[in-house]
Amino acid sequence: MILMKLEMERLAQRINEGPLTIDGEDDLSKVRSLRKELKQLDEEYQMLNKAAGASNKPKVTGFMFPISREEDIERLEAAVRCDSDIRAQYVEYLSVTKPLRQGVGQVFNKYFTDEAMTNYNWHGLDRAQYPRTPKKGMQKYDIFYGCMIDAWESHGLDNETLVEQIKKAVYHINRRRYTKKQSLKKKYTIVDVQE
Repeated sequence: MILMKLEMERLAQRINEGPLTIDGEDDLSKVRSLRKELKQLDEEYQMLNKAAGASNKPKVTGFMFPISREEDIERLEAAVRCDSDIRAQYVEYLSVTKPLRQGVGQVFNKYFTDEAMTNYNWHGLDRAQYPRTPKKGMQKYDIFYGCMIDAWESHGLDNETLVEQIKKAVYHINRRRYTKKQSLKKKYTIVDVQE
C-alpha cells in the first residue's frame, strides 16, 4: 500500500515536472501513457483503501467528517493549533481521503458542509465594513491552509494552486447557497400567487 502511494506520487511529480513541450507524437504518447498509468494506480489505491475498511481509515480524534457546524470548524482549528497529534491525524486524513487526480473543489465537501462554510471566505470581511455579512478569513486558519499544503504537496499542489482551488471551492459553495435561496424564493412566490 505504501509502495503504491509512493509510485503514485512519483508519477504525479513526473507529470507535473516543469513545462512539457510536445514536439510530436512521441512526447504526446508519453504523456498519455503516464496519465493512464497514474489513473490505474489511483484506482487501485482507492480500491485498496475501500478493501482495508473503515477500521484502517484514518480518523481525527473527536471529529466526524464532513464538519457541519461553524463551532466544530473553530474547535478543529483550536485542536490542530494546540495538539500536534490531532494535527498529524488531520493531515493524514486529508492526504488519504483526497484522490490524487481530483482537485480541492471536488473533495472539499468531504471535509466541510456548505452550511458550515457560510461565514468563511479566503480573505475575510470585516464586521465594521460589512455588518450584514462579516466573514472569517480562511487564510488565517491552519486547517484550511497549512494542513492542506502538508497533506497535498505530494499530490502536486503548491501554495498558489491550493489558494486558487480553495477560492474556487468557496465560490461554488456560495453559488449553491444562492441558487438554493433563489429557488426557495421562487417556490414561495409561486405558492403566494396561486393562493
